Amino acid sequence: MSVIIKGKETDRRIAEGLRDTFVSQYNDVAAFQMLLDTLGDNCLDRLIHRLKIEEKIDLFKDYVALKSIAEEVRAKGNREIFIEVCKEDEARAWINDNGKYHPLVFEALYKVYRNSERLAPYLKDKKDKR
Repeated sequence: MSVIIKGKETDRRIAEGLRDTFVSQYNDVAAFQMLLDTLGDNCLDRLIHRLKIEEKIDLFKDYVALKSIAEEVRAKGNREIFIEVCKEDEARAWINDNGKYHPLVFEALYKVYRNSERLAPYLKDKKDKR
């Protein structure tokens, strides 16, 4: 996967090193799953809360289903999330992440969650009401 990182020259070199380290460290499914697990259980609630803010979804009605979808994405979307992290092309995102990878992984997890086919009916229902 060849993604050209954008930013200042020095930032790009640092970011490429950080991305290469990430790929070599977490290209294994089990290792990446351990990284996902370090995000903690509250990351699922953060996904749902962010979606609620962006889409104005009724949590009282749909919370259990949204949480179930988030759990499934985190458990089964391992490779898709890894690829999404590797697609990050902003040098500052890698540098600001400081080698912890939590912000990058959370953003990738959110993108995969947001694009989940199981989530579509909840987003469609909301758009139909507008």
